[in-house]
Amino acid sequence: MSVQSLISRINPLAKFEELGLGQWKHQLAALFLLGIVFFFSGLGNGKLWDQDETTYAQVAREMIQTGDWVVPRYDGELLAHKPPLSYWAMILGSRLFGMNELGMRFFSAVSGLACVLVVFVLGRRMFDPQTGFLAGLILLSSPFFPIVCRSALMDAHLTLFVTCALWGFWEALRNPPGSLLWILFCGVTTGLAVLVKGPLGLLLVGSAGFFTLLATRRFRQLPKLHPVAGLSVFLFVASLWYVVITWKTGWGFLYEFILRENLDKVFKPTLGHGGPIWYYFPVLLLAFVPWSLFLPTALKSLWKRSWEEKGFLLSWAVIPFIFFSMLGTKLPHYILPVFPALALITAQGLARSAQDDRNPPGFVRYGLFGLGTILLGTGLVAWVLLPDLAGWRLPLTLLPLWLGWTIAMRRPSRYRLTQPHLVISMLLFILLAAHVMVPHLDGFRVVHQAAGGAALWAEKQTGQGRKPRLFAHRYREPGMLFYSAKHIPEVGDRGLTEALDLPGPVLVIARKKYYEEMPQELRARFQVKQEFEGFCENKGPMTLLLLEAVDRHRTVMEADYESR
Repeated sequence: MSVQSLISRINPLAKFEELGLGQWKHQLAALFLLGIVFFFSGLGNGKLWDQDETTYAQVAREMIQTGDWVVPRYDGELLAHKPPLSYWAMILGSRLFGMNELGMRFFSAVSGLACVLVVFVLGRRMFDPQTGFLAGLILLSSPFFPIVCRSALMDAHLTLFVTCALWGFWEALRNPPGSLLWILFCGVTTGLAVLVKGPLGLLLVGSAGFFTLLATRRFRQLPKLHPVAGLSVFLFVASLWYVVITWKTGWGFLYEFILRENLDKVFKPTLGHGGPIWYYFPVLLLAFVPWSLFLPTALKSLWKRSWEEKGFLLSWAVIPFIFFSMLGTKLPHYILPVFPALALITAQGLARSAQDDRNPPGFVRYGLFGLGTILLGTGLVAWVLLPDLAGWRLPLTLLPLWLGWTIAMRRPSRYRLTQPHLVISMLLFILLAAHVMVPHLDGFRVVHQAAGGAALWAEKQTGQGRKPRLFAHRYREPGMLFYSAKHIPEVGDRGLTEALDLPGPVLVIARKKYYEEMPQELRARFQVKQEFEGFCENKGPMTLLLLEAVDRHRTVMEADYESR
């Protein structure tokens, strides 16, 4: 057997030569270059957002500090929320770029770009070159997908591994005699998905695979798909870390992780993140806009295809959507793993309509104009009502969407003519948001500003040979720990009084409203060193104070006299 023949057997991409290698290279290069801009331009401009981004970043930092890459810890305590794969990605990012925003977000953006390229390949394999390329463009330019993938969250990694696992399952299903490598690939990537978000990774892949077999009536082919080999490699990849952490921490971690972190989310909202059963319908409409307006026509087109195609894509998109809708805990980014399926569904519908040289329906064209006008109008209203916070930057950021969607509506709107305008308008929106709007908002986010001020104070005290002590009064966000790089325990009035009896200088981060509620005797023992007014993304508008302890023996009467 020749070397070339061997490569063609083990390399699933070799068959792309049959579709025109030159065209494939150009399409891949175009998606890659666009992806670099969408995912990486200005990636480190904005500060990490509380709660999730800063929590995960703090866990990664403590893994580095302790040298323990197995046990996730937050503020020194075991954190049984998520497996470690995303933390490991952040650690590697910090090795490349430092313990900063770019380092924490880099591999999330890499996963987003890789997912776009996988969807491109899968679309070509399932349909044709045009559909694959269009599916990649749609996924790239649906605003929610690049926004989430530009964050230090776990959803981009989960979406990539779920997409890869289902790609492997699809290829194995198409060619059972040659399915071993694809099933092994599916098992490995499903195991990696479980190392990102636990049992959810297996549930997303398994449910889509099960209902695909059900829809296509292919359960008889299951023995030919090498299920034992796939299951074995999945168990090896997925279980190794769980075995090690159970050995190191006992059964406490698994109890907290499985019962509290996973099962509790099924039955009740956690941290107030709940919603009605229809929660994700408006989320999907806005998160997948403008392509969500094309979904009805695309679904109609998909229904005319074979059960092999529609059964697979509908199982991938609908079953997880129903599952997430039934969960007690709901957050918008939970449904990110269905976006690749939606991109493929929409792309096959648009490609077929473009071949037929049809116009988009009226509700699509006028819906684009209406949504763009609403967004731009919202930006203009915010400019008037919140001139400092929003200013001219918000309408400027939203203007490309209105222009692109309006032009797409007003042109002799064949489907093939609408697509470039939609992609370009989303590209300009992402660039303006990353380079104009997000850096401006950072100036109003009080948590990291207060944490930075506390860190500078602590460094100054340390430089003078003192042992500074930092506290948070009745309010603490993960960003305080990450951006100060210090241990900041949360205390109430009693704990603050006890802290003042400790040796060394004391600094307290406190909300202004809680400071004003302090007993007068306690307030007299502090002076306001700095004040930060703005907002916290979890609590809304607020003012944070840096309170420095003054002379411990100063009386209330003396403090009142000095304040006058």
